[in-house]
Amino acid sequence: MLDEQNPCYRCKNLDRFYTRGVKQFNKTKVGWCCKKEEIVNVHDSCDKYELRKPCKRISKSIKFCLNDLLTDISGIREIIEDERRENEEV
Repeated sequence: MLDEQNPCYRCKNLDRFYTRGVKQFNKTKVGWCCKKEEIVNVHDSCDKYELRKPCKRISKSIKFCLNDLLTDISGIREIIEDERRENEEV
């Protein structure tokens, strides 16, 4: 008996396949089910369904942005310190 409330694309056992696009990877309509050990349609469902925990992408992207900003600030600080040293030598 299939449960239509639990589609495979929400299951943590599904590894979805992607194709390479021009600027990003595109989702396909199939993927690998680790429990069934076969290729399944992402809209199917089964009795081995386990809910995937939501991923906190926002906090990850914030960390990457902050890291980039801190790297830029460190670079600017080095340039300013080099200019101060040059002015003190003259």
